[in-house]
Amino acid sequence: MPFQPFYLSGSEEVNIDWCNNFHSYMATLGVKYGVPEELRTRILTCNKVLVSINDYETILMTWLAEWRDTKNMLMYEASSPSPIDLPAIREDFPALPPPVVANIFTPYIQAANIILANPDLTEADRNTLRLVKAQGKPVPPGHKKRETAEQFNYPLLKAVVKNGVVTIKVTRGNRFRGKSILIQVDRLGQGVFVPLINTSAVEVTDAINLPSGVQTASWTYRGIYIDGNTQLSDWSPNLYVSVASEPMPIQPEASPNLQDAVNNLNTVNATPQMNAVAAE
Repeated sequence: MPFQPFYLSGSEEVNIDWCNNFHSYMATLGVKYGVPEELRTRILTCNKVLVSINDYETILMTWLAEWRDTKNMLMYEASSPSPIDLPAIREDFPALPPPVVANIFTPYIQAANIILANPDLTEADRNTLRLVKAQGKPVPPGHKKRETAEQFNYPLLKAVVKNGVVTIKVTRGNRFRGKSILIQVDRLGQGVFVPLINTSAVEVTDAINLPSGVQTASWTYRGIYIDGNTQLSDWSPNLYVSVASEPMPIQPEASPNLQDAVNNLNTVNATPQMNAVAAE
């Protein structure tokens, strides 16, 4: 957004809700405070586009999640008793709205400026139109909202490999604060998980001990909130970690000529001491 007025937020969800509310009062308060019909029509069109974009995004994100779940089952499950169905083609897409030009917030801002400049604007109408300071700060274009554990019904796992040890860092959502987490590991790459630890800690270490002759491997971890034997959440997404054997330190071998020189030097240095002992 080229210009960030005080009543708009850095949150897309908040701004779309603000636009829906503002648009809904154009036929009444818009007319009352002198917003031209042409501008009110543009706001109506832009709002249809915003609603359609939001609806399409929701449908597509849901469909994408279905395809990802299916992919994970096909690629990482050990076996299935029957073929796994692919997600059905979605038929609930809304009709496409007419095209509009960017920036889509421009007609809203223009209408808001007209209303705010009207000396007869009441405090009640100003609050109804939400022409008050928005919550939150503007974020830069392309900013990706950080995902937090509170958004998910499973623990978030992250791995760091260093000095022959895998360190699993666990992040819990507030509602699971202090709950135990069962962490499992698949070291064979066959989708067969075995328990690694049941813990309430925020970090877990797993020493890298590969079989003789094996230099590298891929281990897979997953976690779930539990209370005794009761599962409290979904399993976390699989966390894939590449591990490697620590190389054995190479001891340098002294060359024969160098070793002979060292022996000769030791012999020469020892002679005066031996003579001194004999003289006594």
